[in-house]
Amino acid sequence: MNFFPSMPLALLLAGATLLPLSSCVAPVYGSGRSAERQGDLVTARERNYQGYLQVRGQPDHKDTAYAVYEYARLSGHGGDTRAADEAFRETFRLIAASGGSADRLKAPARSEYARFLKEQGRYREAAAQFKLADAELQKRQIERIDPVGYAELLEQYREALAKTGQASQAAKLGAKAKSLRAGHPARPAHFQPKPYPRTLQPGHRLFPPLKA
Repeated sequence: MNFFPSMPLALLLAGATLLPLSSCVAPVYGSGRSAERQGDLVTARERNYQGYLQVRGQPDHKDTAYAVYEYARLSGHGGDTRAADEAFRETFRLIAASGGSADRLKAPARSEYARFLKEQGRYREAAAQFKLADAELQKRQIERIDPVGYAELLEQYREALAKTGQASQAAKLGAKAKSLRAGHPARPAHFQPKPYPRTLQPGHRLFPPLKA
């Protein structure tokens, strides 16, 4: 089962089945995914947070990394920016501590954190994360798998660079994105990103720090 309903560049990971999560938390992610598909991001976030509480502290960091990533993404979509920022950074710490078992999470987590930062106006940090995301995506042959989705990510990367005065590098990325789109004029992207608002959205609540 793919527990990442909103994974950027979805086809990238669709071709490589994600490692199964523990049987005790899989139902929680399944219910969270169902809620998100129905547009209920409040319930989806609450359920993924409960999944995190079930697996935190486990010696195998893979489950916790996946849980925290989902919580980070949904916190960002709900406008709980402090929680999202903390959880994304914790995701990277857990990936590094997983001994490779959570490495498939690197590309989507870096991509989403970069988008989150850009939409918060933190362009310099966003550009650094886009660079890391791009490196991970290229390892997965993203230009072949989802060229239009990759073009969209490059356009966001270009915008972050342009905002920080790196016009020359931004222009190169813009040209590459344009070339990818021109080469696949009838091919849609496999991912429609959700926004990362700067203020708490209706129905959402502010969550406590993860280690509180």
